[in-house]
Amino acid sequence: MTSTIKFIFVLATAFSVLATPLQQDSSPDLVKRDDPPSLWGPDGPKKEDIWQGPHTDWLQCGAAKLASMDEWDIRSRFSLNKDLGAKSRTRGKVELYHDTKFWQQRDVNFNVDMLKDNSVNTDADKHWWPAALEVAAGLILDKKVDDKNINAVVGLRLLTGRPAQTKKLEGDNEQVRAELWNVLLAANKTPTCIWKSDRWMGVLSAKDVTETEQGQITMYDTWDHKEVTEGIDAVYKATTYYSKLDAPL
Repeated sequence: MTSTIKFIFVLATAFSVLATPLQQDSSPDLVKRDDPPSLWGPDGPKKEDIWQGPHTDWLQCGAAKLASMDEWDIRSRFSLNKDLGAKSRTRGKVELYHDTKFWQQRDVNFNVDMLKDNSVNTDADKHWWPAALEVAAGLILDKKVDDKNINAVVGLRLLTGRPAQTKKLEGDNEQVRAELWNVLLAANKTPTCIWKSDRWMGVLSAKDVTETEQGQITMYDTWDHKEVTEGIDAVYKATTYYSKLDAPL
């Protein structure tokens, strides 16, 4: 009899546990393992979030510079759920310029394929704002963005809504070298991309010549996901084109 009572008690307890709903941790700082990553981190969009997947250096070279200059410049392109902000993990509206005249807004939904098909740094926290920019750009341009033939001027216009130009460096003389150097110096305060090493690279900064050192240029390589610093001589020899806004931001 005693054994029967114990069995009934244990069975009843088991049903009671199963019938109790699991409590979800409501802490906004904790993320379930199967949740998608956040759009960006607590400090906002960073150039380090970009690790290029498709051939979108034409877009991401400018985005890297904007994120480096002022992360609010990237934030302003996204309309998110006001209650969730950057924790809006699965959906957001992305705004880019079209034909440098007016905003175009596109809904972008998170898809796990973005983590392997788009320019997302999957070695870190997988913030997916770079992928969202790529998807929105493709919808606005109505074409595939994975295209090595797209010029960086297209990306600069999409990101800023301002007229921009790409120019080929022709000739090998001090005048052409000085032209490139002036463009690179101006890039300290405005997005500029150069075609170097068979890719578009975003110019982050240019440090002027000193008595002991030639001018130094720091770029962001979206393919290799790293900053690269080289002297003006090396950059000049390896650069074929530059893309810049007609007027600085």
